[in-house]
Amino acid sequence: MYRGEMKGSEWEARLADCVPPERIKRDAPLAPLTTFKVGGPADWLIDVASVDALTGVLAAARGSAAIRSAVNGARFCVAR
Repeated sequence: MYRGEMKGSEWEARLADCVPPERIKRDAPLAPLTTFKVGGPADWLIDVASVDALTGVLAAARGSAAIRSAVNGARFCVAR
């Protein structure tokens, strides 16, 4: 657990203010989203459709969640 990590329900509530629920997935498999079809599940997969949504997700995570972003043309952010 990360220092200051919030519980899943609190994180989900914060995300609901930024992203529609259908764009938030728990334990999402990453393999279908990668070029070589490899990768385990992400604790959280958040599909942001705008800069404002991404800014909101990052602000919600600040200080309490580790963020990893997929780059190289991918448009998603994985939070743990």
